[in-house]
Amino acid sequence: MKISRALPRYPQPVNQAILLADAAHQAVCITDDQNRFIHVNRCFEVLYGRDVNSLRAKSPAILLSRRQDPAGAEVVASTTRSVGSWSGQIANQNDKGLEIWIDLRTQSIEGRRDKVVGMMAYARPVPEHPVALSPQQEKIFHLLGTGLVAKEIAARLDIQPSTVQTQVVRMCEKFNLHGLHDLTFKAIRCVSISSALTGSADFNGFEVA
Repeated sequence: MKISRALPRYPQPVNQAILLADAAHQAVCITDDQNRFIHVNRCFEVLYGRDVNSLRAKSPAILLSRRQDPAGAEVVASTTRSVGSWSGQIANQNDKGLEIWIDLRTQSIEGRRDKVVGMMAYARPVPEHPVALSPQQEKIFHLLGTGLVAKEIAARLDIQPSTVQTQVVRMCEKFNLHGLHDLTFKAIRCVSISSALTGSADFNGFEVA
């Protein structure tokens, strides 16, 4: 979305928040006073796999995990409106339905006479639960995330393909995934998100503790 086309539609404080969001190096979204999406930055699009056009005018409740009470989005919004901010962890999901735990921090956007004209939220991915991988598993997970297949990973790490397969099975058990396809998708998403948000392919702190 071109900012020049979006800015005239909103109150000046919201326009300023949009500019701040696009300059941020983490996922940021802007909602209106009714808690409907106005704008999300590029990091937010990468994190959730959804662009601003698919989100605009919708409630953040559409991003909630199936395990999360849909009323949670309104609790966050009402608290932000009344006291100016909210912070905590909340379970979301991306466009593929994969759950992402988010460390969420919100703040109100105020216009004339301190009237709330919108809200701004910063989202940082955190592990759903601590998952301890061995050094070898971390290397395999990372290489899966770069698109290498088992034989290529074995050659890169100078280990047997059967060792890679064994470690894949163990990681699937740790992450409660169904198989190599799910693990590979998780690894690719993890590496791509980390690269987009930090400029590095280091995935620690996003999906793996």
